[in-house]
Order: sequence, then C-alpha cells, then structure tokens
Amino acid sequence: MSGYGMRASLGMMHSGSGHTQVENFMSALKIEGLHHTSMKKRELEVEPNIENVCRADAIHEEIELQKENDSPGKCGVATPVMGQFKYDMGWQKRGAGRAYDSNNGIRTMIGNLSGNVCGFGVRSKDCRKCTYHKKGQFPPYHKCSKNWDGSSKSMELDVAAQVVMDIEQNKNVQVGVLIIDDDTTTAKKYKHSSLPYGRDLVGEELRTDLSSIFESFIKNVDKISPAASTKDVESFNNMIASKAPKRCHYSSTSSLQNRVNCVVAEKNLGSTYVSQVNKSIGISPGKFYSKHAERKDNKRKRRLEFENTLTFKKRKIEKKMNKSKQNAQKELREGVTYQSSIDLIGNNETDIIEIPKPISAPEQRKIETNTDCSHVYCDIETTSLYKSCDITQIAAVSGKDNFNQYILPTQPITLGATQVTGLTVVNNMLCYKGKPVHAVSLRTALEQFLVWLEKRNPCVLIGHNFRIFDFPRLVRSFELYNLLTSFQNCVIGFVDTLPLCKEQFPGLDKYSQEYRVKNLMNAQYSAHNAFEDVCSL
Repeated sequence: MSGYGMRASLGMMHSGSGHTQVENFMSALKIEGLHHTSMKKRELEVEPNIENVCRADAIHEEIELQKENDSPGKCGVATPVMGQFKYDMGWQKRGAGRAYDSNNGIRTMIGNLSGNVCGFGVRSKDCRKCTYHKKGQFPPYHKCSKNWDGSSKSMELDVAAQVVMDIEQNKNVQVGVLIIDDDTTTAKKYKHSSLPYGRDLVGEELRTDLSSIFESFIKNVDKISPAASTKDVESFNNMIASKAPKRCHYSSTSSLQNRVNCVVAEKNLGSTYVSQVNKSIGISPGKFYSKHAERKDNKRKRRLEFENTLTFKKRKIEKKMNKSKQNAQKELREGVTYQSSIDLIGNNETDIIEIPKPISAPEQRKIETNTDCSHVYCDIETTSLYKSCDITQIAAVSGKDNFNQYILPTQPITLGATQVTGLTVVNNMLCYKGKPVHAVSLRTALEQFLVWLEKRNPCVLIGHNFRIFDFPRLVRSFELYNLLTSFQNCVIGFVDTLPLCKEQFPGLDKYSQEYRVKNLMNAQYSAHNAFEDVCSL
C-alpha cells in the first residue's frame, strides 16, 4: 500500500492535481482512493527523493558550454567560469498588475546557453499549522513553510542574493552576466564587497582611465553582448502554474516546494524524472510510464525544433498581425461594447445606430461586350500583398492614350514590395529606384482615374492576374472614398489574362507576365512598374 500511495502522491504533483481531483478521478474508475492524511504522509516520504533528483548538478552542462565559448586562461591556473544566467520571479497569485501582495514567490535562474534551471528559491509568508494555532500558543513540531516576513515585492531581491551565493560558493562559477527585466531593483542592491562600505568609486581621472579600457569592449560589443531575454524564465513560470495552479493555495505547506522541485526536474531531465524518483524510492518505474515519458519527450523535442524554424516564426508573426488587425476592425465597427462601468454611463438613444449587415461577396458572371466597348489595359502596384494594403501606382493604356499616377501611401512599404517595385518612401516623399517622383493622395489619384475612364465609358479593364489581385484592391479603394458607384458606371467588367495564357500556352514553367515576355517574345522590360506592365501587356 505504501508503494501505491507514493505513486499516487508523485502522480498527483506531476499532473498538477490536488487530492480532491485525484479522488474524483479514482472513484470514477471504481478504484478506492487514499485519505487526505495518508496522501500527505506519502507526499512527505517522496519529498526528499524529488529534491535529490531536481537538485542534480544541472549547472554542469552550462559550465561546459561556457568553457567552450570562453578563451583559454593561463596554463596551470584554475579560474572560475564567468557564467551567463537569466533571472526572473513568478508569483502564485493571479492579479492584474495593480497589487503585489502574493503570499509566495518563486525565483528562478536559468543558464543562458544550456536552458537548464541552475538555481531557484521559494519564499512564503504563510504556514497552515502556524496559522491554525492561536496567538500565544506554540504549534507542534513541523516543517514550517514560512520563510519570509518582509513585503512581497522584496522577495525577489532576497532570493536573488541567495541563488547567486549558492552558485558562486558551491559550483566554482561566478555570475558574470545576469539577464533580468526592468521591473525590479535587483541590480541596484548589489554592493562591492571589496570596497569601503560597498560604495562605488568616483572621480574624473578614474572615469577617463576606465573609458580608455572599455573602448576595446565597445568595439566588440556584438561579440560580448548576450542579447538575451527572460522569456525562458517566463515559460518556466507557466510550467509551475501547470503543477501548482494559482487558483489553489499550496504555499502554506511544503506542497508548493515539492511541486516546484517536480517542475525543475522536468525542465532539466524531461518527463523521465518520475522514473528516476521511483528508482530513488525503491519501487519499479513501470514500463507503461517509461514508454509514455519517452514519447512525450520526443514529441516535445520535435515541437521545439519546429518552433525554432524561420517559417514557424514568420507564420506566428503574420497570424498575430492579422488577428490584431481583424480585431481592431471589428471593434471599430461594433463600437464600445465592454469597458469598466459602461452600463452606468448615460446613453443617448439618438446616438445608437444599427450595425449594418456584413457585405456579401460580389457575384461574378460573364458579360457580353460589343464593338463600342473600350478596352483598357490596367495594372497597379501596392505596399504589400495583403488585401488591406495601399496602392502606390495606377497605370492604364487604351489605344494611344495612357494614364500613369504614383500615390503616396499611408502604410509602410514592406521590404519585399520595395525589392519588387523599387518604390520607397524617404522623408515623406515617394521615390522610384531612389529618385523622387510626383505622388498624390489616393483619393486624388482615384478621382483623376475616374475622369480618364469616363472618356472611355463604357469600358472593360484588362490585366494579368487581375481577378485575384488588382481588381479587389481597386474596388476596395473606390469603396473607401464612396466612389464605387461612379466606378461601376464607367467599368462594366474585367478580363483576366492569366487563365487565358494557361489555356493558350500549357506546360510553361511560369505564367508571370515578365516570364512570358522574356521567353515568348524574347524581350525585356522594367517589370513590376505598373506603366511598363500595361504597355507590355
């Protein structure tokens, strides 16, 4: 029964559950559970084994990696390694950032090169047994979880000093670089132990001498700067929240420390740490869990490799930008629907308007043209490939007449668009291949284009890949300035030459306009300039 209880208590902490959740799960499987006092006893028995596994020499890998990066010292002289560590604190209380009064905090130091947890500490202002007994009464002997009497904000400084001292005294490693965020005064609390009263040295002569020394470091700042962040520590704090949820209060007992030890062991050793704890206890690791842990670690390894690829990171940024843009558009359309005390603010019914229905996609149908219909070859250039991009150039040709107008965009031109079109914005001026060009606002350009189209009314617009790219962005721009009706009165339809080319010349490697002109007509032109494109079309 003891082995069963130890497995149950270890599984409870590993899965981030409490006794009630375990009892509910076991009873649903028609398996008798353990009483909460028995579960607590088994947890105390497992506690030293978890601590031994989690406090394995995880800093050894960080030291070896740091030695490979450091230049070799003097022969025969053993010098301590100057390590780089990321440092931050997590709290076990959910909050909105306005109050910092958590009863406990967990501070973590992670190696910058290995990613292992090299030091950690827990501070708690509460103990269940001490609180239970009335003032003036001495509680029975117990392992008290209370180890802090100061404010919650000052926990971070105390744990920082402890972790740094443990690493420097026990591991023969000096904390050379400490990567922290800007929400604490940890760095300011360090004192010079070798100087009088720990004060800084001052003086202009000393400043001049130090400036000459640091000039060489400034020239090689790219080589010596770690250029790192504390996001690894933030991720570790999320792992702690999975095993010690913030909705539960574990800090009044040793349970919080045990769960933090489990997280540290899983971070450094992987899911196989449970098997190592079982071996340390003296019970079988179990073949089912061993297979499960191996699959879980392999899956995590593959996921991390994929998430570190450039493709994943680009896609992640694009999804974030699209989500933010869509959310902003919806909030603008819907108005203020949720904010503090919104129901108490008086609303004028005359200001309330009905939200219009979503615009349905236009129906596409074939049109019949006659000889009186003008053929207008049209092309545009844009700031990007997004549907919400700005138009930077409109060009059109009909017979011997032509229209060509550059437009100053309100959105930045992406690097990819600049490489293709040669358009940039410098000092609020539009430049083509580095030379300024005359550019107007989008509204002015659209109005001028309408005047030019009205002379050829009715007309059909012809363009390459016109249905997918050019035409939807033209319609969106005309609709933006309430000019769509005038545009529809002039233009009765469009023709896309891309499907026609695929039908007439099957089997080509590419169907871009530049490729067709080069390979079919043996000619070259300034591609991706709207006017040159329509002339070659």
